[in-house]
Amino acid sequence: MGHLFYTELGGAAGENLSNTDAFQNLGPRTFWSGTLTQSPVGAARYFSMGSGEQHFANQGTSYYAMVVRTGDVAGMVPEPHTYALI
Repeated sequence: MGHLFYTELGGAAGENLSNTDAFQNLGPRTFWSGTLTQSPVGAARYFSMGSGEQHFANQGTSYYAMVVRTGDVAGMVPEPHTYALI
């Protein structure tokens, strides 16, 4: 999520993203990263799309979830002429 925020979308620390048109419901929300922390016990990492902040919070906190996939998925989408051959 940090790569998406800082590199792909050009975000800056402490500033809201302005070019999220390619995404639905991205906005200045906070998302769980799924990475549990060793200390404090019962906490997990989160990433804020509102400020670029990454920290940890108690897992009982209500944050959003984001489905992610590693790599460039654009290369996996068939081109229109591929569909014509099928």
